[in-house]
Amino acid sequence: IIPADCSLVRDVETQRKLAQMCIAKAKLCLCISHVLSAQYSVLVKHQGMQGQEGSTRSSVMLFPKKLDQTDEVKRCDVELSQWIAELPPSCLYSNEMLPGPSDPPLFVQRSLLHMVYFTTLSALHRPQVLPSASFAQPDSSRELQDLSRKKVREASREITKISQDLHTRGLEKYLPTTGVTVLL
Repeated sequence: IIPADCSLVRDVETQRKLAQMCIAKAKLCLCISHVLSAQYSVLVKHQGMQGQEGSTRSSVMLFPKKLDQTDEVKRCDVELSQWIAELPPSCLYSNEMLPGPSDPPLFVQRSLLHMVYFTTLSALHRPQVLPSASFAQPDSSRELQDLSRKKVREASREITKISQDLHTRGLEKYLPTTGVTVLL
């Protein structure tokens, strides 16, 4: 059933690298859940209501929490730093692509993994840089706000670089729908 020219399926090393990226993404998803619970409240509208076309529709919106979340933000930031520090070599981002038929899929998946990481970093720190967070703050909150501004800028810069690397190689069209989310 598998065509002879489909070397990706027969390349055990590529499959190992893809499996490592899948495991890394699963670990990142745990970090994402901690970031969302620390920084955002969830509002569900029209849960299970039936629309005119007969389908059930609901929409979920995330709202930044207004409370001082300094300790939670720092804890999540450490968790994300630890996640990226512990990545296996096959998951580390490099804008170099090795010659070979299996590298474009690996490059796309590795790029997406890092774009999701930087999106998570931005989602963690974005509420600290919003205007509503700038009223009379203790020094620790001001320090966190400065750190958060730096982290949001870094995340935006890195996502832009990675997406530019994908575009230069003509690989952006292979990003899954998650790629749209990270670009937005």
